[in-house]
Amino acid sequence: MQNADLYDIVLLKSSGMPVYHLAHLVDDHLMGITHVIRGEEWVPSAPYHVMLYNAFGWQPPTFAHLPTIQRQDGRGKLSKRKDDVSANRFWERGYLPEAMFNYLALQGWSYDDHTEIMSRDEVIERFTIDRVQASPARWNPDKLKDMNGIYIRKLSSDTVAERIMPFLVSAGLISAEDDADEHAFVKRLTPLIHERLEELSEAPELLEFFFRDVSYPDAKLLIPKKMDAASTAVACVRHTRRSQSCWSGTLRRWRIGCARSATSSLSSPARSLVPFASPSPGAAWLRRSSIRSPRWAVIAPYSGWQRQRTRYKLAGVTRCCTRSFQTVRSGVRKLH
Repeated sequence: MQNADLYDIVLLKSSGMPVYHLAHLVDDHLMGITHVIRGEEWVPSAPYHVMLYNAFGWQPPTFAHLPTIQRQDGRGKLSKRKDDVSANRFWERGYLPEAMFNYLALQGWSYDDHTEIMSRDEVIERFTIDRVQASPARWNPDKLKDMNGIYIRKLSSDTVAERIMPFLVSAGLISAEDDADEHAFVKRLTPLIHERLEELSEAPELLEFFFRDVSYPDAKLLIPKKMDAASTAVACVRHTRRSQSCWSGTLRRWRIGCARSATSSLSSPARSLVPFASPSPGAAWLRRSSIRSPRWAVIAPYSGWQRQRTRYKLAGVTRCCTRSFQTVRSGVRKLH
């Protein structure tokens, strides 16, 4: 760049205070900085900084300018004032530091075309400046949330239990005191939600019914579409008899859907008995278990019974009980 293309810049204020262009350069030199990696918005200032290094007779460091991170919609640079990206917010929502580091490392850089999950040591070992992309990265909160869930699932259940304790205390579900019984109870519950957590802050909502009474919906909500009270009662009774013949002893696993021939009309009344903060609890995967009372059985739909027949291990804490279907039947009787 020619000097004719540059303009004079202010290095010292009238008060004698040096401005950033001079102050940071002297500070970097005294600290022995060899590489300066910063955002691409500093490219126009780079010639001035090189000239200052030369004027002082110092060896300039190696400069690298990285692309910025764009907002989710691609309109402008990511901003903590306009976007929900404050560091405290991620801590409050229960994002793991290792997940945040992994995701941020992939913003504008990649190791190859398929590797995404990497530890801190692996990123340090594999990072090269030539793999940094020239185009700006776009912030994707959904991908970050999914990556955080992957890291949560990699933890042991006891570790997850310890990490969700502060969130349960903030929600008022357990006391702030070090209660051994409460901690043991939470550790027994954690395997039930471990595979579902994507943010640690979701734990209070998923476990709330273990600590507080559940308010059941209006009995009319038990009737599926295109059915009346009588046909709903018949469907429940038929499914109850079928379930009583195959459910005996201790329930080790619950297969969602139970069988292809399971009456699909039963799913709505059964799910309505286990509401999850809404009248239509499609995402609620369990409601009561014998951890608290053997009278109740776990009902575990996974956002719908028709998705896939997924096996879910109940970690040996829930016993089989046909009482839940009797509850369905008794709830339908109230409609008559």
